[in-house]
Amino acid sequence: MVERILFGVAALLFAFALWLGIAFGARYMLFGEKAVGTVVELIDDGSTIGPVVEFATRNGEIRRYHGLGSSESDYYLGERVAIRYFDDDPAAARISSSFHELWLPALAVGIFAAIFAAVAALVRRMERKVTRAAAARKLPGGRLSRR
Repeated sequence: MVERILFGVAALLFAFALWLGIAFGARYMLFGEKAVGTVVELIDDGSTIGPVVEFATRNGEIRRYHGLGSSESDYYLGERVAIRYFDDDPAAARISSSFHELWLPALAVGIFAAIFAAVAALVRRMERKVTRAAAARKLPGGRLSRR
């Protein structure tokens, strides 16, 4: 019973990871508008450093995107980076060469789901061993031996 719950949680997490991969990665790469932006600022909040990228939309509007930070800056001021955005929401852009902006959420949830699946498999294996051991100790007539 416990392994079924764990497998169920793992399946839900895998489904969520798939959705995140589509929502944050594939959707931007397949359907997003392309632009080239310039890193105009690096914001240091004390624990992470994130880029601020300025880019022009297809209709010439200048937008700014605050990228996700990391412990060390992957970017430098003036660097030109590829951007993906949607016409209906240019503020929700992504740096298309940034693995952690596009794919890391899905990967993290997928790893968490794999851990749940592994624990469920271990629980199932232990339950089968216990069941086999109990069956091996049964005597004819359904009584258990006292070994």
